[in-house]
Amino acid sequence: MLELFEKYISDNDLFTPECKILLGVSGGVDSMAMLNLFIRKNFNIGIAHCNFQLRGKESDDDQKFVEGIAKHESVAFHTKEFSTKDYARKNNLSIQMAARKLRYKWFNEIRLKYGYKYIAIGHNLDDTVETFFINLLRGTGIRGLTGIKPKFKNIIRPLLFASRKEILQYTKDCKITFREDSSNIETKYIRNKIRHDIIPLFNRINTDFNITMNETIKRLKDSETILNKSIEKIKSEIFIKESSNNYLIDIEKLKDIKPIDSVLFEIVKDYGFNYQTVENIISSLYDIPGKKFYSKTHRIIKDRTALIITAIRKSESNITRINEDIAEIECPLPLIITRFNRPENYCIPQDRKYALLDADKISYPIELRKWKKGDRFMPLGMKSFKKLSDFFIDYKLSIPEKENVWLLTSGEDIIWIVDYRIDERFKINNTTRNILLIEYKKSI
Repeated sequence: MLELFEKYISDNDLFTPECKILLGVSGGVDSMAMLNLFIRKNFNIGIAHCNFQLRGKESDDDQKFVEGIAKHESVAFHTKEFSTKDYARKNNLSIQMAARKLRYKWFNEIRLKYGYKYIAIGHNLDDTVETFFINLLRGTGIRGLTGIKPKFKNIIRPLLFASRKEILQYTKDCKITFREDSSNIETKYIRNKIRHDIIPLFNRINTDFNITMNETIKRLKDSETILNKSIEKIKSEIFIKESSNNYLIDIEKLKDIKPIDSVLFEIVKDYGFNYQTVENIISSLYDIPGKKFYSKTHRIIKDRTALIITAIRKSESNITRINEDIAEIECPLPLIITRFNRPENYCIPQDRKYALLDADKISYPIELRKWKKGDRFMPLGMKSFKKLSDFFIDYKLSIPEKENVWLLTSGEDIIWIVDYRIDERFKINNTTRNILLIEYKKSI
């Protein structure tokens, strides 16, 4: 087992001997076997133990057991008690998901605070097979069928090479003590149902079932690599541009791709969209522009020629008031505000990031706000009012671009559509004596 452990670490480039590793140790058979292997290799480690307070005295005894082992082995020990049921109720989560979120969040806090490079988790080969079936039941793309990754960001899983049976034999041979979690025998959880009811059926049909599944998962991982390369090629062909964190997918090119549903799912799944939403998006491709689709983190807008993917941002303040004595603001837009007497032969800047206004026509405070339906102004060079919605159509602004437009107003009047056009009524002319110059420090 020790040699296989070393080889697995090396083959998967999990860590180097000088790395400081934080081990998640519950006291169960997997984590205790993992701890023993790390100690035998004399790696630089610490132990983290979570008490989720779900099994009363049994949870407290687990904590004391792991703490005693850490003290006996002279290994740094970190522990924390969690109000898991309260957290699950407040966040509308299952107990298992609540424990998972609490565990990984705290592990990462410990990692950063004490300088650990990686967090080691004691998942084994059987866990990979169980995860395959869990994802199969829930519905998944090919990624969900590739099991548990040996290394992901700061998480490593150095026991994925060994089955639960092999780990049990190792603990018996090395006389490693561990504690049984009574909840592991309950079948009310999906993973335990699969572990105790489903996989034993497969084992009766095929005595080498775990080996067969491990080989299948490996081939699926290889297939995922090939798929990802193909998807990246397609993305390079149908993505129009990337600007201001917006991603645009060319609708006409997308229509020519087959199978369109599977390809689009592979493209947008990383933004949190599921397969059902993808089917709805495809149905909208021949509809009029404006339909919106949401995941928890992103939004897709069906525009005229493109699907526009944008991150969902926290709502911004509706109005920012700017008094006469303010010379600069940073939020929600970086503006530099200068007032001065008009000099002779003044050269008017032509860049639209500047607004050059007659200061004597301005009433304070001026306000910076988003546009709303019904807004109108008199564009520079015109003698009549125009609705902003029509102005945006002239500029061919997409929905996200329109949502990012800011207006500078004086009283009820729009004096500047920031970075686009000032109002004709507030421009400087031959009678202007005082100038208000506003610069939008637009990031490049």
